[in-house]
Amino acid sequence: GFECHLSCLFNVTILHLEYRLCPEHPLPASIDDAVALYRALLRNNISPSQILIMRDLAGGGLSLLTIQTLITRQLSAPRGVIVLST
Repeated sequence: GFECHLSCLFNVTILHLEYRLCPEHPLPASIDDAVALYRALLRNNISPSQILIMRDLAGGGLSLLTIQTLITRQLSAPRGVIVLST
């Protein structure tokens, strides 16, 4: 799909996160999942400058909430965030 196309286009590795969804798992479950993955990347010596967070539709809002949570928890922010709407 779209992620594979971007991976080939920009010659980058893309990690797709399947986070817990509402209503079975209300907020902040999905944000906690994204932050846990981000922390795991940092623990594995992936620099924040190598990380972009990208989602579309409702996931775009979750991406922005993830960035806000990272800043609140005083973690280094990723290189950027991309939110899409169709």
